[in-house]
Amino acid sequence: MAKKILKHKRNCFYLVIFLLFFSCNTPCNVDRIEVSELLLIKSEENAYHYCTLLKASMEGDENAIRELSVLDFSDSAGYDHGAVLVDLIGIIGEKEFINAIAAVDKKERKKIEAYIEVGLMYGGNPDLEEKPVEEAFPGLYAFLKNGSVPE
Repeated sequence: MAKKILKHKRNCFYLVIFLLFFSCNTPCNVDRIEVSELLLIKSEENAYHYCTLLKASMEGDENAIRELSVLDFSDSAGYDHGAVLVDLIGIIGEKEFINAIAAVDKKERKKIEAYIEVGLMYGGNPDLEEKPVEEAFPGLYAFLKNGSVPE
C-alpha cells in the first residue's frame, strides 16, 4: 500500500513539473519580440502562421510584413498584435515598414493605425508608452493618414 501511494505521489510530481514547464513557455519568441499565448491561440483559430510571418518580417520580407500587419484580431489579441507591430517597427525601422505596407488600402491603413495605437498604449515599451502614433512614428503616421510614401 505504501509503495502505491509513493508511486502515485511521484507520478503527480512529474505531472506537475511537466505542466509547469510547458504552461510557462511561450513557444514563439522571435529575436526580441515575445508573442503572447493568447495571440498564438487566436492565430491558430484563424489559421494564421503568426510566428512564421513574424520571423520572415524580421528578415525584411515585405510580403510577410504586409500580411502580418493586416491580420484580423477583433478581440483582446489585437492589443498584443499591436504591441508586436510596434516592436517590429522599432527593430526593422519605420521606413522599411512603410515601404512594405505601401500598397495597402485606406481601410487597412486605418486597421494598422488602430493596432499601433493600442500597441503604443499597452505594449510595455517604456520609450514609446503613452506616445501618440504621430510622435512615436511621424513618417508612418503621415503615410497612414494620407497614403503617400515619404521620400
